[in-house]
Amino acid sequence: MSNKDVRTEELEKQVSETKRQLFSLQKRLNSAEKESRTKSEFLMSMGHEIRTPMNGIMGMTNLVLESDLTEEQRRHLEMVSASADQLLDVVTDILDFCRIESGALKFNNEDFTLSDSLDCDLYLMMLAARQKNIDLVYRVDPDVPKCLNSDPDRLVQVIINLVNNAIKFTEKGSVTVSVENVPTDEKDAVFLKFSVTDTGIGIPAEKQQIIIDSFNQDYTSYSRKFWGGGLGLTISGQLVRLADGEIGLDSSPGDGATFWFTWKFGHPSEAQNRTARSETLDYIEPESGFMPDGIRVLLAEDETISRVLIETLLEQVGLSVHVVENGRQAVDEALSGNYQAI
Repeated sequence: MSNKDVRTEELEKQVSETKRQLFSLQKRLNSAEKESRTKSEFLMSMGHEIRTPMNGIMGMTNLVLESDLTEEQRRHLEMVSASADQLLDVVTDILDFCRIESGALKFNNEDFTLSDSLDCDLYLMMLAARQKNIDLVYRVDPDVPKCLNSDPDRLVQVIINLVNNAIKFTEKGSVTVSVENVPTDEKDAVFLKFSVTDTGIGIPAEKQQIIIDSFNQDYTSYSRKFWGGGLGLTISGQLVRLADGEIGLDSSPGDGATFWFTWKFGHPSEAQNRTARSETLDYIEPESGFMPDGIRVLLAEDETISRVLIETLLEQVGLSVHVVENGRQAVDEALSGNYQAI
């Protein structure tokens, strides 16, 4: 066999071995992706299963808190309520994280007014800040458009996450939320920069990389222990990237910290007409109010705690409630025509 034939045979063997390795790697990759999807689907399923009893616990706790209680009973139930709120936040974060991992999380873009989306949530944050005797300041530059197009709920989710953590780690002084316009060459887009600045203890340089890793989907127990953001930081970072933006931080020990992110918005459709209508329409007093007393309502709910909770709430506003446990019973009852609402 000539040297040329030998080299050709060796080359063919190398090509064959490379193909075999590539096939093996692709098979392992497909298996890993399948396992990841299975894990995410399992966690999402468990998250939804947990939310149902959690909503029941929170609802029933709030009902009991409205009743006559001793000071000690009220304090204990308020602790239960606060713990349930925290647990529900964790479940919500897990669901969002799984949706992001599986690629199932999509933005629900719509026209909205920035101030309308932020005012209520930031007001609640102001109340939390006042409990610690710190100020929460909200500033928007004059050139920031009033009307925008994006997913306002996801935008607010990122802002509130950063504000909440800033309040948590600020013992005195203030937390400032600022919004500014970022120049761009894209005619069909608006970029805004949101900054959350606190007067807290600041973050050492070696710890900042841990937080940046959290933004980049490296969720560690140490990052959660250090800044309290953990999974929330990871979700915020992923949401910002879905909005074609960037996220980062600037801080020095003793000088507080600034967490910032940019967000890409579209121009709203008919924004000027909508704004004009909102400024010119007068409020019209309704001719008659809704009187719930005695109205017959059919309630279909298969989960016992939720059924009791909803029935109690409806009866508290004066409705007459008939309860069934499944859809077939609901159809049979509805056909009787004895109900004004289902």
